[in-house]
Amino acid sequence: MQVDDAGGVPLPPRAVYLPPGGEAPAPRGLWLARQLADAVTSHTTDSVTTVRLHFPHDITHRNP
Repeated sequence: MQVDDAGGVPLPPRAVYLPPGGEAPAPRGLWLARQLADAVTSHTTDSVTTVRLHFPHDITHRNP
């Protein structure tokens, strides 16, 4: 799965590993994505930030 954002702002390196904190509601999307995916990668250029969630086929499609 891939999501592109036109913001072009680099993600903080620890964004996907630490749950949002504080009393005010905080964005939880990256943290939640990391909880669900086996790997989360990001790439930022001047105009776009791309986040990819990786789900290895052998693990997600094995027989019970």
